[in-house]
Amino acid sequence: MLELINLWIVVGTAILFELITIFGRFYLKISSKKIYLRLMKKFKLKRFYHFHHLFTGIILAIIFYYLKSSMLFSLGLGIMFSDVIHHFVVLWSVLGHPEFHIVYKNIKAFNKEEKIEKKQFKKFFRHIVHEA
Repeated sequence: MLELINLWIVVGTAILFELITIFGRFYLKISSKKIYLRLMKKFKLKRFYHFHHLFTGIILAIIFYYLKSSMLFSLGLGIMFSDVIHHFVVLWSVLGHPEFHIVYKNIKAFNKEEKIEKKQFKKFFRHIVHEA
């Protein structure tokens, strides 16, 4: 299996995907949680399952592991690690929790969480700007 891993592709893919994710989340203010909550309200859904790009990476890695494609296997690993880094390093650092939800059930709880996140986000960036 190790011979299938191209570390440059894994790291490059993870960095690229994470930069795109950070840009979308913090600059464009795009949040999958907001999108899912809107869908839940619009279609009156009681729950919604979040398909993280971690899962896409795992699926790609498994498929291309068996097809013996080093480049695409490494690409899948990079996508997978990007989501892990995003939730357990970036979001935890900025928001104080990883926000790794699988099932959205309680819209009110998520709206409350959203308000807390906005405060944490502003506090984090004020600190960064103040320290710089």
